[in-house]
Amino acid sequence: MNNPTSKNNQVELAKKTITRKVNKNLKEAVVFSEQQKEIELMKELIPHEKFFFVVSTEGIIEHINGVERWLGYNEEVFNLEKYLNIIHPSYLEFLIHLAEVTFNIANNIDFRVGFREQRYVVDVAIKHADGHYVLCKRALSAWQWRFDNQKQQITHYFNEFTITNPLIEEINPNLYPRILDSKGVKLFDLEALLKRNAAVYLEDNKIFFSIQEIRILRKLSYNPKMTTKDLAAAFKNKVGTINTLNKRIIKKGRLLFNNEEINTAKSVAIMMRKNFLI
Repeated sequence: MNNPTSKNNQVELAKKTITRKVNKNLKEAVVFSEQQKEIELMKELIPHEKFFFVVSTEGIIEHINGVERWLGYNEEVFNLEKYLNIIHPSYLEFLIHLAEVTFNIANNIDFRVGFREQRYVVDVAIKHADGHYVLCKRALSAWQWRFDNQKQQITHYFNEFTITNPLIEEINPNLYPRILDSKGVKLFDLEALLKRNAAVYLEDNKIFFSIQEIRILRKLSYNPKMTTKDLAAAFKNKVGTINTLNKRIIKKGRLLFNNEEINTAKSVAIMMRKNFLI
């Protein structure tokens, strides 16, 4: 896995897995203004060892923010080829399989996609411009998709990275993500696991957080002293609207963390941040 030829093969396979033909006859699900609002709100988190970008299934990286600050690469020339090449080979192998499975699930018309709602969180090691590795939690979520009554197609997905270890000279082989053991035996069925998790979420009263709820959770997570009035002012909402959203957050938080003692949205926010979900 560490020789250049093997790495080049993995990069080409990753590009092939990600790149898909877009059906322009289908209607886009998310309006541009909502995406722009989310980008501006996400920029507030860059000082907290976060960076992010959007990847399209046409192989283009958009909305790059924080990459230069935390990885040292020029954002003006940072592209998909560069991104795939700086992922540690063992992690890249896992991410290729994850991408294939995720696309198959999310492109099924029976799977309800929500803007930035569902998050698949995995570890990924990325090489810094200085040569060392940076270990991150990568949260993947839907950014744009096209649909009609019979089909849906993910066309863009959001990559949000939270740095968990900023300086690693070399990755310990014991930390490599694996689907197969040393004898080639499958350790787990990733597709079945993701489908089961999706089914559990949908059965449990749809506990995916809406984009409005996620934004409140992020504010509370990184600004824990914010009050309901502060949140209402920040999002230009009524206090009553924020109270309603907080109640929904508490209900979903109890289901997500299987903890009936959760009684504030702030508690959910803290737990979400600890689990790298926001």
